[in-house]
Amino acid sequence: MTTTAQGILKHHFWGTYHATIGLKFADRNHAAIVHDRYLTADRGWVMTELNRVYGVLRFHGTGEGLKQAERDLVSAGADPNKLGSLRFSVDVGEPFIASFDITPEPTETQIGLFA
Repeated sequence: MTTTAQGILKHHFWGTYHATIGLKFADRNHAAIVHDRYLTADRGWVMTELNRVYGVLRFHGTGEGLKQAERDLVSAGADPNKLGSLRFSVDVGEPFIASFDITPEPTETQIGLFA
């Protein structure tokens, strides 16, 4: 089973450069699974409470953390040319889509059935 997220990267040019990446999922549970499996807290991603209907993940950072976040999103199918694009605005990149496998992981009971 796959879930998709609509994403956008916002550039912050005040002082030291930073970027914020937002991912909006249609379902909060899907966002939580992606956060647990792929875009984890130790990589700088957080679940936000901005919207109680949709699941939203947010990254804010720079340097190697931002490069890793971009690599993670590209591996999930995001267009690398859209991530940090300045095509339409110096402040906001182009919207992109990322897809994540959220197939339930087998339980020990299920694994035992196939052993």
